[in-house]
Amino acid sequence: MTLAAAMLVAAAAIPTRVAEAQSLMDLFAEEGETDPEKIFAIIDKDGDGKITRAEFTERKMEVFFQKDVNRDTRLSREEFSSIGQAEFDEADLDGDGKLSTFEFDQAPFANFEALDANGDGFITLEEFLSFRQQMQQ
Repeated sequence: MTLAAAMLVAAAAIPTRVAEAQSLMDLFAEEGETDPEKIFAIIDKDGDGKITRAEFTERKMEVFFQKDVNRDTRLSREEFSSIGQAEFDEADLDGDGKLSTFEFDQAPFANFEALDANGDGFITLEEFLSFRQQMQQ
């Protein structure tokens, strides 16, 4: 099975929930959720109090497929209006006006290292809250 086919299968399994985010970290929230500690818990799938790179990446790709309303595995500006135009354009590496899964995964607005302030390979609640606060300024 090709990567594209696997991604389409994964997309079909994820329910569509399109919600506008109030900040960049809200991209990771369930629809309507605003409590940062609950958002952290959504990403921290095993509930151990820290987000691993795998948990972060899994949630990031869930968000991609939730936002991909037309299921073409590319996010248009209309499908992904919860970030600013400058952030979208920076992530759109080929300039075609859509974000591929690769571009979305590589995007600066959802970079694991940006949240992992101490570089230990985990995002703690404190790091998450600090990053969220920085993004809202």
